[in-house]
Amino acid sequence: MSHRLARVLILFLAALLLLASACSASPSTPGNSRLSSLPTPATAEDAATQNSTAPLLNAAQLQAVYRLILQRFVDRIDDAILLEAAVRGVQESLADEGALPLDLDVVDLAPAANGDPDRDWLAFARSYDALTQKYPDWAAQVPLDHRVLTRMMESLADGHSLFVTPEEVQRRNETGYSGIGIRLARPSSGQAPRIAEVFPGTPAAQQGLKAGDRIVAVEGQAITGLPLAQVVDLIRGPQGTTVSLELERLGASSHLQVSITRHAVDIPLVLAVMEGPIGYVRIRDFSDPVPRMLVNVAQEFERQGVRAWVLDLRGNPGGRVNVVQAVAGMFVGARQIGIEVNRTRERAPLVAQDVRLVGDVPLAVLIDGESTSGAEILSAALREYRQAVLVGERTAGNVAVAEEHPLPDGSAIQLTVRRFLGPSGGQLDRVGVQPDLAVPMTDADLAAGRDPQLDKAVEVLQDRLR
Repeated sequence: MSHRLARVLILFLAALLLLASACSASPSTPGNSRLSSLPTPATAEDAATQNSTAPLLNAAQLQAVYRLILQRFVDRIDDAILLEAAVRGVQESLADEGALPLDLDVVDLAPAANGDPDRDWLAFARSYDALTQKYPDWAAQVPLDHRVLTRMMESLADGHSLFVTPEEVQRRNETGYSGIGIRLARPSSGQAPRIAEVFPGTPAAQQGLKAGDRIVAVEGQAITGLPLAQVVDLIRGPQGTTVSLELERLGASSHLQVSITRHAVDIPLVLAVMEGPIGYVRIRDFSDPVPRMLVNVAQEFERQGVRAWVLDLRGNPGGRVNVVQAVAGMFVGARQIGIEVNRTRERAPLVAQDVRLVGDVPLAVLIDGESTSGAEILSAALREYRQAVLVGERTAGNVAVAEEHPLPDGSAIQLTVRRFLGPSGGQLDRVGVQPDLAVPMTDADLAAGRDPQLDKAVEVLQDRLR
């Protein structure tokens, strides 16, 4: 788009915003917040203006998301925050076309919120629809609707609440999509994501990827700063297709370029190893087969005379709540392991199943920044009830229940509706679980095959067994 057209769009939007603020329009009628029945454009003429190859969500459809957030999000939020985020999404889209900062200042004249969420939305809605209908090709190319939704969801500052593109929805739902056999760790601010683990026999291992490598680009797209889930979605794809990665390797003078063919990757959910009197168990996630597999491990450890456990929850993204309850019950019996809190601040206990199998043996739990949700609930409960020592790094602080709501264009929003507290009411979401013994895992440790966190856990258990 030319610089002149960008200026025209800015002035056009500003004029509409000012016009809307001068009108005394009545608020729109509240509608059903279920996104499966979102309204369509008001007239056939409105619908015809939508780009035929990439139809945009209109303002009424965006308003359904706006209402849903106000009605369902676990924390009450001021509608002005959402409106400011929506306007910012438009501003950024125009700025990408080279509009001058002076022009962008005009957009800040959007009417201030007056306390009526529907009426507050009306001024933005009129401007948004007029803009997308007058310049449908530009709006579809941005795409403007997705930019607005992304900024609105980001304004919630909640790790579970996000906008999901149609491509990402397809990847999540398509069983034919495969990976390359790595586990990524969430990077520190300004860093590229780090490969925390390369699974043996997988495409990544065959192509020489190593733990400690950092992925700086996928298919030529720089990924530093992107959410980890989005990076994973970019790497995954249909089985048999290839993905190109740009890697940063410790000690290498330049970046490495690697092309890897995607295949289905089957990683054991539970890994158990005995080292003398200490049994090591890694739980990858909390999916349905895990409790049965852990029962077999517990029985074998008892037969072999295991006197202490290392429970490795590093990289565990959580899973089914009932599975977390079953696993916790094997260690603590039928005790309260968490508290579920909804939007109205009502509390409901989360109680473990009464299936205790593991005796009163010393227990160390390994956690890191990718220990999420159910892994955080379990580690907090084991420390409280079993006096387990937690070793490693602070957990992710993502302990909530989110709902996914589909949108008409194939995209979706994921919205947090409930959160979990620790067994005694301590905050977990956005806070995480702090280890008793903080032990970092560096790039150099990963590259050299060292595991100082496991070493420290074993050392602590050996001292307790003496």
